Amino acid sequence: MTARPAPIVRFAVVESTQTTAFDLAAEGAVDGTVVVADHQSAGRGRRGRTWTDAPGTSLLASILVRPRVPPSLLGTFSIATGVAVAEALRRATGIEARLKWPNDVLAHGRKLAGILVESRIGADGRAGVSEPPRSALRPPTVDTGQAALVTVIVGVGLNLTQRTFPVDLADLATSVVIETGRAPDRDAMLEALLQEFATRSDAASRSMPSPGSPWVSTATARSWWTTAGACSGLLRARSRRRRPMLLVADVGNTNTKIGVFIETLLRARAISAAEIHGVAISNVVPPVQQTLEWMCEKYFGQVPFVVEPGVNTRMPLSVDAPREVGADRYVDAFAATVLYGPPLIVVNFGTATTFNCVNARGEFIGGAIAPGLGTAVDALVNRAARLSRVELVRPKEAIGRDTTTNIQSGAIYGFAGLVDGLVDRMRAEMGGSAQVIGTGGLASLIAGVARSVERVDDDLRLVGLRILYEEAHPAESER
Repeated sequence: MTARPAPIVRFAVVESTQTTAFDLAAEGAVDGTVVVADHQSAGRGRRGRTWTDAPGTSLLASILVRPRVPPSLLGTFSIATGVAVAEALRRATGIEARLKWPNDVLAHGRKLAGILVESRIGADGRAGVSEPPRSALRPPTVDTGQAALVTVIVGVGLNLTQRTFPVDLADLATSVVIETGRAPDRDAMLEALLQEFATRSDAASRSMPSPGSPWVSTATARSWWTTAGACSGLLRARSRRRRPMLLVADVGNTNTKIGVFIETLLRARAISAAEIHGVAISNVVPPVQQTLEWMCEKYFGQVPFVVEPGVNTRMPLSVDAPREVGADRYVDAFAATVLYGPPLIVVNFGTATTFNCVNARGEFIGGAIAPGLGTAVDALVNRAARLSRVELVRPKEAIGRDTTTNIQSGAIYGFAGLVDGLVDRMRAEMGGSAQVIGTGGLASLIAGVARSVERVDDDLRLVGLRILYEEAHPAESER
């Protein structure tokens, strides 16, 4: 953010504050420019979802940021903004908000605000990482010459004065006036938000990598961070607990959520690094492993427990190549076996759709890997010139009436058929009695359509990491 105040550009109606902010950026708008509107005619959220609002009832703002950072670190702005919104709400309204990764701000379990971070990177913008030998225990170096000029637009939609919502949102959404009984001043709320955002984004900028910094990861790393005992995916903006905590990290193949902002996030929750008594990691992105280990030792003074199937795990791997079993799949299968008992099939709906089978003796016997729902749809629209991205929601009917519902039907009902078909075959090979547990980002969506999925456990992998860590460190688990 620039030191001098940036302009706030106000509109009565725009198609989207995000689109308008990008247009202003293309015209040379300065860093920190804010676009505010009373109403959006075509507001949008993540993955093409729509954001609807009644005129004058919400705070709709988009902030232009021009950081010079490696693209892999742009995900930190989602965390910065989430914390900023939660702190602004606490200051201005007294609401103690909770954050649900990656873009929801909740009050009493219902959505109060949404965050959308979008970026555009120059054609020559790249970030490079060179890794020294693992034994050196030194951080990877950053190729600063390859840092990209990036335009980031940070969008916030905050429900302020809505007293009712459409029937399909009534149990899912809330507003400041519903939570407090008082209509907030929108300008005061905006001022609090911008002050908090400036503080959080400045902290992130001060933590951005320089040569010798550990905070570079691949642009396809995914990490979920939570504290043991909670493992709910919900992060309190401010925590009152004072006891040793376990940091668990699941690093997969979807989005960058790793590294630079962890310390800032912990500080926002009034948690010091000294309170982290251990770290457990499940990682299927080898290039970031050294970075993770370096981070744990430098910032938490901990040698992390890293899940290595067949090396430091106890579930038998009855497969032809045990060392090829991914840590993510092992943790899913292990956690489900502990929590629900064998035999079972765990279906994880992520970048890939993985089927992980455990027989009645508690042995991991393999499974299947299919394209992920989002991965398949992205491939489709990238290859078909006349098709565009759609919101991944269940259509009312299998027979689509327009292009959008045709794609939705093929994606949702098609993947439900894939899941049911594979599960039927696997159950038959396992004796017919295996229960089916769904997990991963899209599990709830598909589980409502696929008849074979009996239970959804969104936190399965994080709970599994906690259990594995406690088994490896029995003395610490008794604290």
